[in-house]
Amino acid sequence: MSEPLLIAIFGILSAALGGVIHALFQRWQKKGDDLLEQKVAAYAAYFNGIAQLSHASNEAEIAKANAIVAEARGRVALYGSTEVLEAMTAAFRCGPIRDDDYRIHARVVRAMRKDADLASGSPSDTVLFEMLFGTNDKRI
Repeated sequence: MSEPLLIAIFGILSAALGGVIHALFQRWQKKGDDLLEQKVAAYAAYFNGIAQLSHASNEAEIAKANAIVAEARGRVALYGSTEVLEAMTAAFRCGPIRDDDYRIHARVVRAMRKDADLASGSPSDTVLFEMLFGTNDKRI
C-alpha cells in the first residue's frame, strides 16, 4: 500500500473511533444528568410534602401531605445514596420533630445536598434545621 492511502485509511478510522467515543461519552453524561435530576426532584418532593404536612390544618390536608411524603420516600429510596437513606432512616426513628433532634434532621439535608452536588459551603446543623422547621420561638 502506498503511504497516502495508509494515511487516508488511518484518518477515516480515527474519525470513526472519535465519533464512537464521543457518542458513548455523551450517553454516559446524559445518564448522569438524568439521575441527578431525578435525585433533586425526589428530595424536593420530600421536603415539599414535609412543608405541607407542617401547615396542614385538617385531616384531608394531612392525608394529602402524607401521600406526597410517601411517594417521595419511594423515589428517594430508589435514587438516593446510602448516606441519604441512612440519614432519613435515623430521622424517621425520632418520631415527631423535637428541638433535641435537630442534628438528625439536619443530617438528612446535608446528605441530600452532598448527594445532589449542591453542597457549596457548609451551613451549621442549626441553620439547616431552622430553614426547614423555623426558629425556636416560631416553629413552622
